[in-house]
Amino acid sequence: MEDIFLDFQQKFLSLCDTIAIKKTHKSSGSITELLNIPHFSYHNITIQIGQNFEIAYRYIAKKYAIYLEDTKNIPYQVDILFEKNKKIYYFESKLSLQFDSEKRIKIINKLKDIENILKKHYKDKEVICKILTSRYITSTEVKYSKIDKNLIYGYGDFFNLFDRKISENEWQKMFDKLSSVIIKKITEYKF
Repeated sequence: MEDIFLDFQQKFLSLCDTIAIKKTHKSSGSITELLNIPHFSYHNITIQIGQNFEIAYRYIAKKYAIYLEDTKNIPYQVDILFEKNKKIYYFESKLSLQFDSEKRIKIINKLKDIENILKKHYKDKEVICKILTSRYITSTEVKYSKIDKNLIYGYGDFFNLFDRKISENEWQKMFDKLSSVIIKKITEYKF
């Protein structure tokens, strides 16, 4: 039997091979600017990593569950929507759980709206709508977030849906590989 986490890891890391390092054009007023040492955007790298996580999670859902493509009744961008074990899962994929008040309220309202739409459409199935974080293994591990832990699924919770226990050590090893990819891209970048 194929290891679902290994499959996820290969997909995710192959996507991260395409991360583009971009020079920042903002004047920071720092000494490194006077020394003409180039700056690059960590924020841009983080956004690309987050997008790659979303794509990799969606890839797993499409391959190992019934992926629900018909989203015309949902007036939002849909991140990850699938059926598994007679349950409908919608996940809003987020790398970080640090949101300002306005963004937090928008995300919570989006989850509630999508949950209500899905409950009307899938009356005979349980509907679960959560934020899927790639930062914490389970919702109980979440720290420093003002979002109710009941609205959060950790990456370990996600893989448990597919009967794959994942350890923080395995996850960290994947991040170590990602770190090597990013460092290599930064050192090879022609500023």
